[in-house]
Amino acid sequence: MICGSPRNDGTCPGEISKTFRLAGLVSEVLVEEKIEVDFLDLSQLTSDYGRHIHPCKGCVSTAMPLCHWPCSCYPNHSLDQVNDWMAEIYERWVAAHAVVIVTPAHWYQPPAPLKLMIDRLVCADGGNPDPTSTHGKDAGQGQGARARAAGTIRSISPVASTAWWCTATSPASKARAARSRTGSTGWA
Repeated sequence: MICGSPRNDGTCPGEISKTFRLAGLVSEVLVEEKIEVDFLDLSQLTSDYGRHIHPCKGCVSTAMPLCHWPCSCYPNHSLDQVNDWMAEIYERWVAAHAVVIVTPAHWYQPPAPLKLMIDRLVCADGGNPDPTSTHGKDAGQGQGARARAAGTIRSISPVASTAWWCTATSPASKARAARSRTGSTGWA
């Protein structure tokens, strides 16, 4: 269970997000059905000191073999890019049999903590499990490996899961979305 909201009572005192409450309700239903639930609260990125998900560097845009599973871009001690929460999230992702993501929509987009996590999970779908095959992040080696694999379709992903997307919306946000689809702002 992933709560994608960046808000919690540590960032907005006295307010628990509607998304967190909805994710809690879904978790309760799953537990009643004897389903084990691992609750990942991404709002901890905004409230816990020192908690980080570093951004994806886009290695896959040069060549898919440069994208390693799990991501080998971090930690990068020379740039002080350490304590990456994704190291823990990768283990939890692999252990999951299914993934439920409950998230708000901010300006018709996923919240930043959820986007950071999803971007870093690109390596779970075909990431190279052997960084030595590309001598780390050598672009020439990565492009050569891609050329050697041309014509073959393969999936190296150790993850076989199902995801459901839930978005918590209010009647007001639904009305705004309907107005934007019709081109009417409703403003005088």
